[in-house]
Amino acid sequence: MDATRLRDALSEYETTLDRQLSEMREQRTRLEWTWRRTREVYQGSGAEAFGDACDRSMRLLDSFVQTLEVAIPILKARIEALNHFDSATNPEP
Repeated sequence: MDATRLRDALSEYETTLDRQLSEMREQRTRLEWTWRRTREVYQGSGAEAFGDACDRSMRLLDSFVQTLEVAIPILKARIEALNHFDSATNPEP
């Protein structure tokens, strides 16, 4: 695969990751809001089980968000390096 095609594929992947990061943040916010509202009116062992499941889900979402927050800048740096490489090896007339 040449550098241009690789760069384009990685750019598309970056766009997908950016979208997923945004969606994960939104889902985390909605989940937390839902749990807070539910906790106000729902009690007992069912509420505890639901709360535990929400906490686990929020931790997983937090972990995913943190991973993407680290990975996306690395990917952007690699794309920029490919831009420089592609410019050096394929100068425009």
